[in-house]
Amino acid sequence: MHRMILKSAAQQIRAARAEAEASGEEWEGPEGRKSSQKEYDMDALRELRQKKRTAGDDFRTARRKLASNTRTERKSEGRMKIEWSYEPGELVKIKNSAFRRFKNHLENMGLFAGAVGVIVENEDDVWRSAANKVIHVMGPAGLQAWDASWVVIADE
Repeated sequence: MHRMILKSAAQQIRAARAEAEASGEEWEGPEGRKSSQKEYDMDALRELRQKKRTAGDDFRTARRKLASNTRTERKSEGRMKIEWSYEPGELVKIKNSAFRRFKNHLENMGLFAGAVGVIVENEDDVWRSAANKVIHVMGPAGLQAWDASWVVIADE
């Protein structure tokens, strides 16, 4: 049914009920909305919500927190440092999988899957404590900083 027809019918029922109550007659039409007679223990509900909040959202969140804590522990102990072994002068090309994953970013840089360049120098990434993670490459769009995970050594 059309929404306007339903609204009009509800208004007519309300008007008829109000008219019957005003004249002192007993209403025999459909009943109005009944409010819920349930009683809730608000303290128990508040406690349940708080318990869910402190327990973590779900398995993924708990796993992510655990991985983050483990990573910070390893970093503080000096046990975890990722190193890339690309040397200056090597010919590298952008992997297809990297292009699919970072397509918008790479296209904005003027790059494409299979773009070839020569490594000029390496640089450590201080944010991730990774050695030689950023490589400066002379490629099709000039001298640019590429991520070492994007590239593979190009076959002649």
